[in-house]
Amino acid sequence: MSGTITRIFGDSIINAKTSKEDFDIIKHSGKEVRYKAEGKHIFEEWGGGGGGDLDYYFVPFIQIEKDNNIFKVSSQTEYKGLSMDIDEQKYVSKADSRLSFTKKSLKEKEILIKFFVRKGNKNADKTEGEILVRYTAKNGYTFPTNKKNILDTLEGIKKYDDPIEIKKSPDFFNAIQYIDFYFKKIIENKTNLNDKIITFENCGRIRIAGSYEIGTVVVVSGTDTKIEKDATKPEEFSWVMYKTSVYQNISLDTYKNLEANNKLPQPDYITYLSRDTHQVKDSKGNVLKHSNKRFGESNEIPPGDYFLLPGIPGQKYRIYVVDSESKSADTGDGIEGPDGTRGGVALHQYCPRFSVGCFTFNSGHDEQPIQHLIDNLLDFKTSRKPVRFIVKPRNVKESTWDSPSYGTKKWIGI
Repeated sequence: MSGTITRIFGDSIINAKTSKEDFDIIKHSGKEVRYKAEGKHIFEEWGGGGGGDLDYYFVPFIQIEKDNNIFKVSSQTEYKGLSMDIDEQKYVSKADSRLSFTKKSLKEKEILIKFFVRKGNKNADKTEGEILVRYTAKNGYTFPTNKKNILDTLEGIKKYDDPIEIKKSPDFFNAIQYIDFYFKKIIENKTNLNDKIITFENCGRIRIAGSYEIGTVVVVSGTDTKIEKDATKPEEFSWVMYKTSVYQNISLDTYKNLEANNKLPQPDYITYLSRDTHQVKDSKGNVLKHSNKRFGESNEIPPGDYFLLPGIPGQKYRIYVVDSESKSADTGDGIEGPDGTRGGVALHQYCPRFSVGCFTFNSGHDEQPIQHLIDNLLDFKTSRKPVRFIVKPRNVKESTWDSPSYGTKKWIGI
């Protein structure tokens, strides 16, 4: 028997027609084709692959374009499912790209993502070939065919440095967990050129950020509180401190499901934060006027779901809050509120006397509580996994400022 083999195997798509198959070995023309982990393969007496020469192979790597106002590439790491034929380390190290969409993208009728075909192996002399794309749906989503995966052949033969464009609706991307690219490789039997195996091997993965992703969830309670005296002026001030729980290795979806069913596990770490924002002058003595809207400028941020990001060099603090993962820690529009967008909302030392929207540890100049929290935020510094920040509603009492130059209404936790 001779012919072409068709098969899907692991992270490689293998096309195979055989008289006998099992999961580990395909027998073809009396010869065994042994498959290793991740869909890699060894061929005996066959040309190319598994350490053979690549003279007639097209070995591309699909590289996503840089950030724009529609999406942000939030991290790039190695991917175990990548074809072993791709050996350019600059591509191997970025084979798994994590992509998060901006809020602006939700207003678009279609979202365009642009990629480029790069050469993944300097010894692969063939300059063009065929590329497939596979879309994998998130848990709870399926395609109209009721399948979790769909395959698409990109139009035309692709060459190195060619652009690739994928244009879909925001709803489509919202349902997607992975976008995988595959290149076509033909392995021929050296003794019978009519006998060949066609494989499609992974040449890049895009991971769409979403609430399904396992990461860390930090929850600031609105009801579980304690009273602490001010760290530096204990005789003059006391503050309501809110229990802040850290749950590691959990997705936002899983957290909310467990919470709804009253089945949350014990937190991996607990600390306390103040939510009052009573600073009236900056370090230069300039007056800071507070909005007359409770969640407006210089006041606390609204309850809701946010992200924690590490501060970047030059910023004053080490942890910042944004409402979209596509934003950066130093952005001026990190959070949308009733007075428009605002930036610089952080978790830091000091107390509410030094806050215009930030969460404080009431620790004076001591930064140790911040470090303890960071130590319990897995992958926080690398941004490889999301750190969700949930702010629960709380009750307050309404007061007035001592001077109208500071504002009109003043809110105090109870």
